[in-house]
Amino acid sequence: MNNVVYKDDEEYPELLRQMGKDAPKQLYFKGNWSLPLRARTSEFSERFTLKGSDASQKIQNARSDRSSSVLQKVNFSESLSPPQQAGEHVHTYDSEKLLSLQKFKEPSIFENCLAVIGSRRLTHYGKQAMERLVGEIAMNNITIVSGFMYGGDAIAHKTTIEAGGRTIAVMPCGIDKIHPEDQEDLYNEILENNGLIISEYEGDMGPALWTYPQRNRIVAGLSKALLVVEAGEKSGCLITANCAKKFNRKIFAVPGPITSSVSVGTNGLIKEGAEMVLSAKDVLEYYRSLDSYSKIVSFDHSKSPPCHSEAKPKNLRSFANAQDDNKNAQDDKGFEKKIIELLEREPMGVDEMSRNLEMPVSELGVKLSMIEMKGLIEMKGNKYYNK
Repeated sequence: MNNVVYKDDEEYPELLRQMGKDAPKQLYFKGNWSLPLRARTSEFSERFTLKGSDASQKIQNARSDRSSSVLQKVNFSESLSPPQQAGEHVHTYDSEKLLSLQKFKEPSIFENCLAVIGSRRLTHYGKQAMERLVGEIAMNNITIVSGFMYGGDAIAHKTTIEAGGRTIAVMPCGIDKIHPEDQEDLYNEILENNGLIISEYEGDMGPALWTYPQRNRIVAGLSKALLVVEAGEKSGCLITANCAKKFNRKIFAVPGPITSSVSVGTNGLIKEGAEMVLSAKDVLEYYRSLDSYSKIVSFDHSKSPPCHSEAKPKNLRSFANAQDDNKNAQDDKGFEKKIIELLEREPMGVDEMSRNLEMPVSELGVKLSMIEMKGLIEMKGNKYYNK
Protein backbone atom coordinates (compact mmCIF):
# COMPACT_ATOMS: atom_id res chain seq x y z
CA MET A 1 0.00 0.00 0.00
CA ASN A 2 1.47 3.34 -1.01
CA ASN A 3 -0.36 5.38 1.59
CA VAL A 4 2.22 6.97 3.83
CA VAL A 5 4.06 10.26 3.74
CA TYR A 6 7.50 9.64 5.21
CA LYS A 7 11.06 10.90 5.38
CA ASP A 8 13.58 10.60 2.59
CA ASP A 9 14.90 7.11 1.85
CA GLU A 10 18.27 7.69 3.45
CA GLU A 11 16.61 8.81 6.69
CA TYR A 12 14.04 6.03 6.87
CA PRO A 13 15.18 3.66 9.66
CA GLU A 14 17.11 0.72 8.22
CA LEU A 15 15.63 -1.61 10.82
CA LEU A 16 12.08 -0.73 9.80
CA ARG A 17 12.88 -1.38 6.13
CA GLN A 18 14.25 -4.81 7.00
CA MET A 19 11.17 -5.67 9.05
CA GLY A 20 8.88 -4.98 6.10
CA LYS A 21 5.58 -3.25 5.57
CA ASP A 22 3.78 -4.97 8.48
CA ALA A 23 6.03 -3.33 11.07
CA PRO A 24 4.16 -0.01 11.25
CA LYS A 25 0.82 -1.81 11.57
CA GLN A 26 2.10 -3.91 14.46
CA LEU A 27 3.69 -0.89 16.10
CA TYR A 28 0.37 0.94 15.80
CA PHE A 29 -1.23 -1.84 17.85
CA LYS A 30 1.21 -0.85 20.57
CA GLY A 31 -0.36 2.59 20.46
CA ASN A 32 2.61 4.62 19.24
CA TRP A 33 2.75 5.84 15.66
CA SER A 34 5.72 8.12 16.17
CA LEU A 35 7.94 5.12 16.91
CA PRO A 36 8.72 4.14 13.29
CA LEU A 37 10.37 7.52 12.72
CA ARG A 38 12.81 7.31 15.62
CA ALA A 39 12.87 3.74 16.94
CA ARG A 40 15.98 2.02 18.24
CA THR A 41 16.57 -1.73 18.07
CA SER A 42 15.76 -2.15 21.77
CA GLU A 43 12.43 -0.37 21.32
CA PHE A 44 11.40 -2.68 18.49
CA SER A 45 12.31 -5.83 20.40
CA GLU A 46 10.63 -4.57 23.57
CA ARG A 47 7.35 -3.73 21.87
CA PHE A 48 7.15 -6.91 19.86
CA THR A 49 7.14 -9.00 23.04
CA LEU A 50 3.46 -8.03 23.48
CA LYS A 51 0.66 -9.44 21.38
CA GLY A 52 -0.74 -6.87 19.02
CA SER A 53 -4.30 -8.07 19.53
CA ASP A 54 -4.22 -7.19 23.25
CA ALA A 55 -3.24 -3.60 22.61
CA SER A 56 -5.57 -3.43 19.63
CA GLN A 57 -8.53 -4.40 21.81
CA LYS A 58 -7.68 -1.62 24.26
CA ILE A 59 -7.65 0.86 21.41
CA GLN A 60 -11.02 -0.36 20.15
CA ASN A 61 -12.48 -0.09 23.66
CA ALA A 62 -11.26 3.48 23.92
CA ARG A 63 -12.83 4.31 20.58
CA SER A 64 -16.20 2.86 21.61
CA ASP A 65 -16.37 5.42 24.42
CA ARG A 66 -16.53 8.25 21.91
CA SER A 67 -19.62 9.39 20.06
CA SER A 68 -19.37 8.35 16.41
CA SER A 69 -21.52 11.33 15.47
CA VAL A 70 -18.85 13.63 16.82
CA LEU A 71 -15.71 11.74 15.87
CA GLN A 72 -15.10 9.55 12.87
CA LYS A 73 -11.65 8.22 12.07
CA VAL A 74 -10.85 6.60 8.77
CA ASN A 75 -7.51 5.17 7.77
CA PHE A 76 -6.01 5.81 4.35
CA SER A 77 -5.42 2.10 3.84
CA GLU A 78 -9.07 1.29 4.54
CA SER A 79 -10.82 4.13 2.72
CA LEU A 80 -8.50 4.83 -0.20
CA SER A 81 -6.85 1.61 -1.30
CA PRO A 82 -4.58 3.11 -2.58
CA PRO A 83 -5.54 6.77 -2.17
CA GLN A 84 -6.21 7.62 -5.81
CA GLN A 85 -7.14 11.15 -4.82
CA ALA A 86 -3.71 11.74 -3.38
CA GLY A 87 -1.95 9.60 -5.98
CA GLU A 88 1.51 10.71 -7.02
CA HIS A 89 1.02 13.96 -5.15
CA VAL A 90 1.80 12.15 -1.90
CA HIS A 91 5.43 11.24 -1.26
CA THR A 92 4.96 7.64 -0.13
CA TYR A 93 6.67 4.58 1.22
CA ASP A 94 5.36 1.02 1.40
CA SER A 95 3.55 0.74 4.66
CA GLU A 96 0.15 -0.16 6.00
CA LYS A 97 -1.22 2.90 7.72
CA LEU A 98 -0.13 6.25 8.98
CA LEU A 99 -2.63 9.06 8.64
CA SER A 100 -5.79 9.17 10.73
CA LEU A 101 -8.56 11.41 9.45
CA GLN A 102 -11.23 13.23 11.46
CA LYS A 103 -14.71 13.47 9.91
CA PHE A 104 -13.63 11.99 6.57
CA LYS A 105 -16.50 12.17 4.07
CA GLU A 106 -15.48 13.09 0.53
CA PRO A 107 -12.33 11.68 -1.12
CA SER A 108 -12.64 14.54 -3.62
CA ILE A 109 -11.20 16.84 -0.96
CA PHE A 110 -7.76 15.58 -2.07
CA GLU A 111 -8.20 16.35 -5.78
CA ASN A 112 -6.95 19.95 -5.88
CA CYS A 113 -4.98 20.81 -2.76
CA LEU A 114 -2.93 23.95 -2.22
CA ALA A 115 -0.71 24.26 0.85
CA VAL A 116 -0.89 27.77 2.32
CA ILE A 117 1.49 28.84 5.08
CA GLY A 118 2.68 32.06 6.65
CA SER A 119 4.41 33.56 9.64
CA ARG A 120 2.90 33.06 13.08
CA ARG A 121 3.26 36.83 13.42
CA LEU A 122 1.73 38.05 10.19
CA THR A 123 1.93 41.78 9.59
CA HIS A 124 -1.16 43.75 8.62
CA TYR A 125 0.00 43.50 5.02
CA GLY A 126 0.52 39.74 5.32
CA LYS A 127 -2.92 39.19 6.84
CA GLN A 128 -4.59 41.26 4.13
CA ALA A 129 -2.67 39.46 1.39
CA MET A 130 -3.51 36.01 2.78
CA GLU A 131 -7.19 36.79 3.22
CA ARG A 132 -7.51 38.14 -0.30
CA LEU A 133 -5.56 35.37 -2.02
CA VAL A 134 -6.93 32.43 -0.05
CA GLY A 135 -10.50 33.71 -0.22
CA GLU A 136 -10.47 33.89 -4.01
CA ILE A 137 -8.62 30.60 -4.44
CA ALA A 138 -10.89 28.68 -2.04
CA MET A 139 -13.99 29.89 -3.90
CA ASN A 140 -12.75 27.94 -6.91
CA ASN A 141 -12.97 24.53 -5.24
CA ILE A 142 -9.30 24.26 -4.39
CA THR A 143 -8.75 22.66 -0.99
CA ILE A 144 -6.55 24.72 1.32
CA VAL A 145 -4.09 22.68 3.40
CA SER A 146 -2.30 24.18 6.40
CA GLY A 147 -0.87 23.31 9.79
CA PHE A 148 -3.48 24.70 12.24
CA MET A 149 -1.05 26.87 14.21
CA TYR A 150 -1.96 30.41 15.19
CA GLY A 151 -1.06 33.18 12.78
CA GLY A 152 -0.82 32.32 9.09
CA ASP A 153 -2.16 28.76 9.39
CA ALA A 154 -5.25 29.81 11.36
CA ILE A 155 -6.02 32.69 8.98
CA ALA A 156 -5.73 30.34 5.99
CA HIS A 157 -8.23 27.92 7.56
CA LYS A 158 -10.65 30.66 8.68
CA THR A 159 -10.58 32.49 5.36
CA THR A 160 -11.31 29.26 3.49
CA ILE A 161 -14.33 28.52 5.67
CA GLU A 162 -15.63 32.08 5.27
CA ALA A 163 -15.29 31.74 1.49
CA GLY A 164 -17.33 28.53 1.54
CA GLY A 165 -14.33 26.36 0.65
CA ARG A 166 -12.85 23.20 2.15
CA THR A 167 -9.74 23.06 4.26
CA ILE A 168 -7.49 20.34 5.68
CA ALA A 169 -5.64 20.88 8.96
CA VAL A 170 -2.56 18.72 9.51
CA MET A 171 -1.86 18.46 13.24
CA PRO A 172 1.54 18.22 14.98
CA CYS A 173 -0.06 16.20 17.79
CA GLY A 174 -2.36 13.23 18.36
CA ILE A 175 -5.56 13.03 16.33
CA ASP A 176 -7.67 13.43 19.47
CA LYS A 177 -5.84 16.50 20.78
CA ILE A 178 -6.63 20.11 19.88
CA HIS A 179 -3.48 22.21 19.69
CA PRO A 180 -3.37 25.13 20.22
CA GLU A 181 -6.15 24.65 22.78
CA ASP A 182 -7.57 28.14 22.26
CA GLN A 183 -8.41 27.22 18.66
CA GLU A 184 -11.08 24.69 19.60
CA ASP A 185 -13.74 26.77 17.84
CA LEU A 186 -11.70 26.76 14.63
CA TYR A 187 -11.13 22.99 14.97
CA ASN A 188 -14.89 22.43 15.17
CA GLU A 189 -15.62 24.88 12.35
CA ILE A 190 -13.31 22.95 10.04
CA LEU A 191 -15.14 19.70 10.74
CA GLU A 192 -18.58 21.31 10.52
CA ASN A 193 -17.82 22.81 7.11
CA ASN A 194 -16.81 19.65 5.21
CA GLY A 195 -13.17 20.05 6.17
CA LEU A 196 -10.74 17.48 7.48
CA ILE A 197 -8.36 17.05 10.41
CA ILE A 198 -5.33 14.84 9.72
CA SER A 199 -2.59 13.54 12.00
CA GLU A 200 -0.02 10.78 11.84
CA TYR A 201 -0.15 10.45 15.63
CA GLU A 202 -2.70 8.48 17.59
CA GLY A 203 -4.62 9.50 20.70
CA ASP A 204 -3.95 12.66 22.67
CA MET A 205 -0.18 12.74 22.17
CA GLY A 206 1.10 16.28 22.67
CA PRO A 207 3.24 18.15 20.13
CA ALA A 208 7.04 18.12 20.38
CA LEU A 209 9.77 20.09 18.67
CA TRP A 210 10.33 17.31 16.15
CA THR A 211 6.63 16.82 15.29
CA TYR A 212 6.33 20.24 13.65
CA PRO A 213 8.80 19.60 10.80
CA GLN A 214 7.33 16.10 10.45
CA ARG A 215 3.91 17.72 10.07
CA ASN A 216 5.27 20.14 7.47
CA ARG A 217 6.25 17.35 5.08
CA ILE A 218 2.65 16.11 5.04
CA VAL A 219 1.33 19.62 4.36
CA ALA A 220 3.66 19.79 1.34
CA GLY A 221 3.12 16.19 0.26
CA LEU A 222 -0.68 16.33 0.10
CA SER A 223 -0.67 19.45 -2.07
CA LYS A 224 0.07 20.11 -5.72
CA ALA A 225 1.58 23.49 -4.93
CA LEU A 226 2.67 25.63 -1.99
CA LEU A 227 1.86 29.29 -1.32
CA VAL A 228 4.03 31.15 1.22
CA VAL A 229 2.70 34.55 2.32
CA GLU A 230 5.23 35.77 4.90
CA ALA A 231 8.26 34.01 6.39
CA GLY A 232 11.27 35.14 8.36
CA GLU A 233 14.83 34.09 7.67
CA LYS A 234 14.58 31.04 9.97
CA SER A 235 10.85 30.46 9.71
CA GLY A 236 9.40 26.96 9.87
CA CYS A 237 7.69 27.88 6.61
CA LEU A 238 11.03 27.39 4.89
CA ILE A 239 11.10 23.78 6.13
CA THR A 240 7.81 23.23 4.36
CA ALA A 241 9.22 24.95 1.27
CA ASN A 242 12.22 22.61 1.31
CA CYS A 243 9.87 19.63 1.52
CA ALA A 244 7.91 21.01 -1.42
CA LYS A 245 11.13 21.29 -3.43
CA LYS A 246 12.04 17.68 -2.66
CA PHE A 247 8.57 16.55 -3.72
CA ASN A 248 8.78 18.61 -6.95
CA ARG A 249 5.87 20.84 -5.99
CA LYS A 250 5.27 24.25 -7.51
CA ILE A 251 6.17 27.03 -5.04
CA PHE A 252 4.47 30.43 -4.98
CA ALA A 253 5.52 33.30 -2.72
CA VAL A 254 4.10 36.73 -1.96
CA PRO A 255 6.73 39.48 -2.19
CA GLY A 256 7.15 41.80 0.77
CA PRO A 257 9.04 44.94 1.76
CA ILE A 258 12.79 44.42 1.87
CA THR A 259 12.77 46.20 5.23
CA SER A 260 10.40 43.64 6.77
CA SER A 261 11.93 40.76 8.74
CA VAL A 262 8.99 38.50 7.90
CA SER A 263 9.55 39.03 4.18
CA VAL A 264 13.16 37.84 4.15
CA GLY A 265 12.09 34.23 3.61
CA THR A 266 9.49 34.88 0.92
CA ASN A 267 11.68 37.31 -1.01
CA GLY A 268 14.48 34.75 -0.78
CA LEU A 269 12.22 32.03 -2.21
CA ILE A 270 11.37 34.29 -5.14
CA LYS A 271 15.05 34.98 -5.70
CA GLU A 272 15.67 31.22 -5.75
CA GLY A 273 13.00 30.59 -8.37
CA ALA A 274 9.61 30.53 -6.64
CA GLU A 275 6.87 32.21 -8.66
CA MET A 276 5.92 35.65 -7.40
CA VAL A 277 2.22 36.00 -6.62
CA LEU A 278 0.44 39.32 -7.09
CA SER A 279 -3.11 37.99 -7.37
CA ALA A 280 -5.10 34.78 -6.94
CA LYS A 281 -5.11 34.45 -10.72
CA ASP A 282 -1.39 33.59 -10.64
CA VAL A 283 -2.17 30.46 -8.61
CA LEU A 284 -5.44 29.58 -10.31
CA GLU A 285 -3.86 29.60 -13.76
CA TYR A 286 -1.36 27.00 -12.58
CA TYR A 287 -4.18 24.72 -11.43
CA ARG A 288 -5.94 25.27 -14.74
CA SER A 289 -2.90 23.79 -16.48
CA LEU A 290 -3.18 20.53 -14.53
CA ASP A 291 -5.12 17.48 -15.67
CA SER A 292 -7.48 17.94 -12.73
CA TYR A 293 -8.63 21.36 -13.93
CA SER A 294 -11.89 19.97 -15.31
CA LYS A 295 -12.84 18.99 -11.77
CA ILE A 296 -12.62 22.57 -10.56
CA VAL A 297 -16.12 24.00 -10.36
CA SER A 298 -15.60 27.49 -11.79
CA PHE A 299 -13.11 30.23 -12.34
CA ASP A 300 -15.87 32.77 -13.01
CA HIS A 301 -17.05 33.62 -9.51
CA SER A 302 -19.00 36.82 -8.91
CA LYS A 303 -17.00 37.49 -5.79
CA SER A 304 -13.69 36.91 -7.48
CA PRO A 305 -13.26 39.63 -10.15
CA PRO A 306 -9.50 39.12 -10.71
CA CYS A 307 -10.19 35.54 -11.84
CA HIS A 308 -12.72 36.33 -14.59
CA SER A 309 -10.39 36.56 -17.59
CA GLU A 310 -9.29 33.31 -19.15
CA ALA A 311 -5.63 32.41 -19.38
CA LYS A 312 -4.13 32.54 -22.86
CA PRO A 313 -1.34 30.18 -23.96
CA LYS A 314 1.85 32.19 -24.21
CA ASN A 315 2.55 31.03 -27.75
CA LEU A 316 -0.88 32.26 -28.94
CA ARG A 317 -0.73 35.77 -27.49
CA SER A 318 -2.46 38.23 -29.81
CA PHE A 319 -1.67 41.83 -30.65
CA ALA A 320 -4.49 42.79 -28.29
CA ASN A 321 -2.72 40.92 -25.47
CA ALA A 322 0.47 42.83 -26.18
CA GLN A 323 -1.47 46.09 -26.11
CA ASP A 324 -2.94 45.12 -22.75
CA ASP A 325 0.54 44.44 -21.40
CA ASN A 326 1.75 47.84 -22.60
CA LYS A 327 -1.26 49.51 -21.01
CA ASN A 328 -0.59 47.69 -17.71
CA ALA A 329 3.05 48.79 -17.79
CA GLN A 330 1.95 52.39 -18.40
CA ASP A 331 -0.57 52.14 -15.57
CA ASP A 332 2.16 50.86 -13.24
CA LYS A 333 4.45 53.76 -14.15
CA GLY A 334 1.59 56.19 -13.63
CA PHE A 335 0.86 54.72 -10.23
CA GLU A 336 4.53 54.85 -9.24
CA LYS A 337 4.60 58.54 -10.19
CA LYS A 338 1.47 59.16 -8.12
CA ILE A 339 3.02 57.48 -5.07
CA ILE A 340 6.28 59.43 -5.39
CA GLU A 341 4.37 62.71 -5.70
CA LEU A 342 2.25 61.81 -2.68
CA LEU A 343 5.30 61.04 -0.54
CA GLU A 344 7.03 64.23 -1.66
CA ARG A 345 4.47 66.13 0.40
CA GLU A 346 5.05 64.06 3.52
CA PRO A 347 5.86 60.48 4.60
CA MET A 348 2.74 58.36 4.97
CA GLY A 349 1.62 55.04 6.39
CA VAL A 350 -0.34 52.48 4.38
CA ASP A 351 -3.72 53.34 5.91
CA GLU A 352 -3.34 57.07 5.19
CA MET A 353 -2.20 56.39 1.63
CA SER A 354 -5.15 54.03 1.18
CA ARG A 355 -7.55 56.82 2.11
CA ASN A 356 -5.80 59.34 -0.15
CA LEU A 357 -5.79 56.99 -3.13
CA GLU A 358 -9.17 55.39 -2.38
CA MET A 359 -7.57 51.97 -2.80
CA PRO A 360 -7.97 48.86 -0.59
CA VAL A 361 -5.05 48.32 1.79
CA SER A 362 -4.50 44.77 0.50
CA GLU A 363 -4.10 45.94 -3.11
CA LEU A 364 -2.04 48.97 -2.13
CA GLY A 365 0.30 46.87 0.01
CA VAL A 366 1.25 44.65 -2.94
CA LYS A 367 1.87 47.64 -5.22
CA LEU A 368 3.97 49.42 -2.58
CA SER A 369 6.07 46.29 -2.10
CA MET A 370 6.81 46.16 -5.82
CA ILE A 371 7.76 49.86 -5.89
CA GLU A 372 9.98 49.39 -2.83
CA MET A 373 11.71 46.42 -4.46
CA LYS A 374 12.58 48.76 -7.36
CA GLY A 375 14.33 51.03 -4.87
CA LEU A 376 12.04 54.03 -5.45
CA ILE A 377 10.65 54.22 -1.91
CA GLU A 378 11.55 52.81 1.49
CA MET A 379 9.77 52.08 4.74
CA LYS A 380 10.99 53.43 8.06
CA GLY A 381 8.95 52.55 11.08
CA ASN A 382 5.32 52.57 9.96
CA LYS A 383 5.71 55.11 7.16
CA TYR A 384 6.94 55.15 3.58
CA TYR A 385 9.48 57.70 2.33
CA ASN A 386 10.85 58.60 -1.08
CA LYS A 387 14.46 57.52 -1.58
